[in-house]
Amino acid sequence: MGRHAMAWASGLLALVVSCGEEFTAIDADGVGGDAGIAGNGGKPGSGEAGEGPGSSQGEAARAGQSGGGKTMHAVGGMSSSVAGAPGAAGADEKPASGGEGGETSFGQAGSGSGDACQPAPPLVAGAIAARCVIGASPVVDAKLTEWPEGAFSNTLTYAGNPHLGTWANNPTSDDANLSGRFAVAWDGDAIYVAGRINDNARQRPDTVNLYQNDAFEVFFDGDNERGNYGIGDWQMIVDTSGAGQLYHYPSAMPAPPLPSNVKVAVANTGVAANWVIEIRVPFANLGTASPALGQLLGFDVVLDDADTLARQRSLTWKNTAPNVCNCAAPPNVNPCEPYCNTAPFFQVMLGGR
Repeated sequence: MGRHAMAWASGLLALVVSCGEEFTAIDADGVGGDAGIAGNGGKPGSGEAGEGPGSSQGEAARAGQSGGGKTMHAVGGMSSSVAGAPGAAGADEKPASGGEGGETSFGQAGSGSGDACQPAPPLVAGAIAARCVIGASPVVDAKLTEWPEGAFSNTLTYAGNPHLGTWANNPTSDDANLSGRFAVAWDGDAIYVAGRINDNARQRPDTVNLYQNDAFEVFFDGDNERGNYGIGDWQMIVDTSGAGQLYHYPSAMPAPPLPSNVKVAVANTGVAANWVIEIRVPFANLGTASPALGQLLGFDVVLDDADTLARQRSLTWKNTAPNVCNCAAPPNVNPCEPYCNTAPFFQVMLGGR
């Protein structure tokens, strides 16, 4: 929502509320005065008012000097600016002369909008950006309607990612057997992950160890310390039934179900055995009480595929340190895997809109 501010100038009360691309300003009860310098990236209004209820057009984000008894009210869309001390008249602005009803002006809000998702920080090397959705958080329903298709730019394929198990070494059949794309978003309370998974056969042979099923695993290192699992480090596994488990290596097996404040939804796509998933994890669960633009979290994703009575294959999105921790048991190819250490994780940065 926009921020509201009031500033007095020459007997004037100027109230400015701006929350979008454009705003409308209306004055009444008196002779119009001069518009002030625009705040936070806006430009002074320009144009000469006509006779009677005059009108002018331009860009402004903040009220400046005005004639006696003039009142302005600005309304707009998604961004906001705050009225400050009265400014000088814009260079091209001329007083409106008119009767009752005064002038009407139109313009754009300045860029300093108070939007918690702006300005977008530069992307850090070795990270992907989670899209900021403060004020427009997705509903966790596996419909994915709030997720732009372009957000699903992070891919997992046999040819492009670390993999385990039995594969045909044929890109077409292997991608149909197991591949996927995912996207990440965040708001002031939680981080969201949405995935689109390709599969040619749906299997859920194990109700105890969910990683033996067709499943989606997501990993978090809340403080991005990248080492042994500790507080705030999570391995979440959700299978195609929507059942979920929280692993915290080397905690006892089987793993407990997900905390009740973690929201999960899965759905079939109607194409082959493909399915989608949507997950919401509160930052508080990851030891991150106050998420902020540019903040980094350790992050990884693994896809599991079971075609018979157990998992036949898996894809790991990133393994950035395959030889540093020696925690993985055979048949793992790498001695350091995301399930037993956070060192191989990639990073997600809390980005802008």
